Amino acid sequence: MKKIKYSRLYLFFVLYTTALSARCYETPQLTIVLVIDQFAYRNLEKVRAYLKGGLRFFAEESIYYTQAHVPYAWPATGPGHTTINTGTLPNMHGIINNSWANKKENYQYIKCDDDSAKNAAVFGPTGLLDYGKSPHFIMTDGISDQLMLQKEQHKHYKVFAIGGKSRSAIGAANKLGKAIWLDPQHGMFTSSKAYFNTLPSWLCNFNQRKKMKNQKYTWHLQHGCLPCAYKFRHANNYKGAKDNTSMIGKTFCMNSANDQYKEFIQTPQANQLVFDAALACLNEHFCKDDPNEKMMLWVLPSALDKIGHAYGPDSLEMIDMIYHLDRQIKKFIDCVHRKTRKQNILWVVTSDHGVSPIPEQVQQEDYTSARRILGPEVIKKLNAHLKTIFDIDNVGIYFNGTQLYVNDPLLASLKKEKRKAVKKEIKTFMCNQPGIKNIWSFNKLQKLYLEPGSIESYFKNQLFKGRSASFIVQPYPYVYVSKHEKGIGHRSPYDYDTHIPLMIYRRNHHQRKQIHEKVYLTQIAPTLSHILGTPKPSACTAPILPGIIWQADPCF
Repeated sequence: MKKIKYSRLYLFFVLYTTALSARCYETPQLTIVLVIDQFAYRNLEKVRAYLKGGLRFFAEESIYYTQAHVPYAWPATGPGHTTINTGTLPNMHGIINNSWANKKENYQYIKCDDDSAKNAAVFGPTGLLDYGKSPHFIMTDGISDQLMLQKEQHKHYKVFAIGGKSRSAIGAANKLGKAIWLDPQHGMFTSSKAYFNTLPSWLCNFNQRKKMKNQKYTWHLQHGCLPCAYKFRHANNYKGAKDNTSMIGKTFCMNSANDQYKEFIQTPQANQLVFDAALACLNEHFCKDDPNEKMMLWVLPSALDKIGHAYGPDSLEMIDMIYHLDRQIKKFIDCVHRKTRKQNILWVVTSDHGVSPIPEQVQQEDYTSARRILGPEVIKKLNAHLKTIFDIDNVGIYFNGTQLYVNDPLLASLKKEKRKAVKKEIKTFMCNQPGIKNIWSFNKLQKLYLEPGSIESYFKNQLFKGRSASFIVQPYPYVYVSKHEKGIGHRSPYDYDTHIPLMIYRRNHHQRKQIHEKVYLTQIAPTLSHILGTPKPSACTAPILPGIIWQADPCF
């Protein structure tokens, strides 16, 4: 009798633990990927002691990767969001930058999400606009596409990307997800025919309810009663910034008639609109009661990037924007957690790139090699130099960031020896410019063996035939190459531009751990595939992130 009793107890234990294990391994019902544009790791750590909300929660409760990096030389919004989604590098997915010179159309710049086709026209307030947006330049599928392709397994899988920019939303949604973005020029969230036949009614209602076109916002300090939260070096230094007056305390209106929308989208309220639209999307499309209902929501606020370009990473505006984000994310988490069990939600929090310090402010620290290189001036000098030596005009076209475009048809028309001599002189001239470390031709760099993970390999990771320039230039650290005399960006392979936060959280599964191993943006997509039980994007070869494989964490 005792044997029978113990056998029954053992059988009960086995069945119970099996059921418990199955519950633990159940894929999350809701996945939220929060990508904060231009959120450098050093900026998060800089203000971490003063965080009280959502960013603090993820930094303390999630798996926190302290050495996450963007593995290519010119980090930007388009490449970053596309890399996160596809798990591949720009040399594979094709989005080498936010825009590039179209060699087939007299080197006119084309944006990475532009599409002139009628089936990609953007929705405006009263109809279709005369331009289009789509993912047709993205050459590979992503995790968003793979989730939508699993129709047999998840009949109701939905993927939405809600962003402050079209290129961030499109890079995240790719071909089969649904991209929605804020169009401040027309005061509305919109999309294109590439994603919807007509603008969804819930989004039209949201636009009408918010009445964004006439929305006003006064920027007050989030921690105004805590002065120590703003006592950082250069917080009130406007040297090198686009404007020498602060945005704090000013009132902004999203009104294209007086051109103030350009300032409005740099405020914390622009981020709040993205979170509000994301919640409206969840309310419309997420149903917690259907076990087959699975949803991925990309939330892509971009105001931090806008203010960073104008004022730099050390500015009062940048610091306070992070504090506002901290509060907004906490509010967003609370709203999401009311929609389903916390164990059913997977959170990923990261960024697409960091940001360079303003070189004029670095120079004030007696770091004399910091400098701003104005691309148009270098092109002018290069053309004059080549005219003197070879008697040829207008060889140089653009020099921007790491890309040096030259007139390839003109060079091709020269005799072989002269063409070779001109290219050699271009390299010599560029290497003699203060602040320039190296230069390669596209063909040379493509064939060159470089140690994986090296700074030089980052340049090779961003090569794409027909889109990359004929010459790739490597600046030294704290050297910023641009056409702008003021402001700052992210155009180098160095830590301040490539080191980003990465946090993954799911209650009772992925939490409370710091991992200091170096990881890369390309590992997010295969990690999501592993957790969600779906195939990796087809061109993704990156491994999943360390610390993700489930290990007997308690489920209760």
